[in-house]
Amino acid sequence: MRGWKRWVGLSGLGLVLLGLLGFGWVLWASEPRPRGIRDREAVEAMARRLEAAVNLPAWRDGTGAVRWTFAGRRTHLWDRERGLVQVQWGDRRGLLRIGTSRGVAFRGDERVRGPDAEAILEQTYAAWVNDAFWLNPLAKLRDPGVELRRVDLDSGETGLLVRYTQGGLTPGDAYLWLFGEEDLPRAWKMWVSNVPVGGMEVTWEGWKTLSTGAVVSTRHESPPVLTLELKDVEAAPNLPTLLGDTEDPFAPWLEELGV
Repeated sequence: MRGWKRWVGLSGLGLVLLGLLGFGWVLWASEPRPRGIRDREAVEAMARRLEAAVNLPAWRDGTGAVRWTFAGRRTHLWDRERGLVQVQWGDRRGLLRIGTSRGVAFRGDERVRGPDAEAILEQTYAAWVNDAFWLNPLAKLRDPGVELRRVDLDSGETGLLVRYTQGGLTPGDAYLWLFGEEDLPRAWKMWVSNVPVGGMEVTWEGWKTLSTGAVVSTRHESPPVLTLELKDVEAAPNLPTLLGDTEDPFAPWLEELGV
């Protein structure tokens, strides 16, 4: 019995030490979020450079539908014209009308109702908000509540600090865009509530020009912690063009979705 108690005590001590080491590493690896400089002319110029590099007009005006697979886990079909999204993961599927509480949930081929449906639809919305942001966050530089500031870096570069004070799932998150070749971002640094390391740098690479002309990044890395890929990214002016001969999954549920 004494040996058992001693083992439990040593195990507990080991967990405490590991926790302290982890906490210490977070403190060591983190960097404070820069305050940035309110410089309307400079931040407007930087924002325009980024928007031009990803051909924002082609996304805003010419991309009516898009689909992609996020990190090998979730598949999205987004009808931007009608404000509808379908997210699939595992045996679950949710259809939502964005900006409303209207939705339809499935487990396998069976429709789900009640609290189980609410849970699936909450997951659907959270997944869409997160994954669509990774698909094209530069389309959100003009959203309400966005603060833009200039940051002069020690390297001599100038970055654009973007802070979202409202909207999304975690208001208050901030990202520092770092410019690369031809004004396409090469990376951003993140200060977000769900990542303990402040200033974590993540690459923006694997740039792809969609059929509509919009440009998106399909690969992100922060070695050795993160490798994130967006695969099978396709876009079209509208959903019928994107789907081709494939059946519209929203069609049977338009009345319930309020379309």
